Amino acid sequence: MVKDDRASQEDRKGAAEADLLSTVMGDDAARERFRPMLQSPVTAPWLAVLRRANDDLWSREVLPAKTRALVNLATLAAVNRPDELAVRIRGLLRGGITPEEIAEVFLHTGLYCGFPAGVEANLLLAETVERLHAEGLLPTPAEPHEAIPTLETHRDATRTD
Repeated sequence: MVKDDRASQEDRKGAAEADLLSTVMGDDAARERFRPMLQSPVTAPWLAVLRRANDDLWSREVLPAKTRALVNLATLAAVNRPDELAVRIRGLLRGGITPEEIAEVFLHTGLYCGFPAGVEANLLLAETVERLHAEGLLPTPAEPHEAIPTLETHRDATRTD
């Protein structure tokens, strides 16, 4: 009976891990980068630590999963991890987060972490969006985007004098 309970726990843990990967990575192409690490016995100790940390962190419900994933993007951009950031951008776009939502995160990243971080993150976003459009995996927007309003344009629009 104990053996069956452990097997059932492992099945649930595997399903939860797959759900987490799906939320954060979005598609098989995004997850492909991690395949060697996930299958190598050399990385087993790291994966044990990583799984525990991910279980503890991602099971928290204070922030919705989407918000946590966007925070993850900002953090990766801030600490200059372009390979990991590119994988996450692709995954989240394929998982339903919009380019506009990600661009908004990178706007804040650039302001608070420095313009070079924002520039690099936006370059990766633009390249990824272009690649996904070319692959037919992301719909092309029907209309051009409006300019992001500034504090000055907001003040002008709300002025009552």
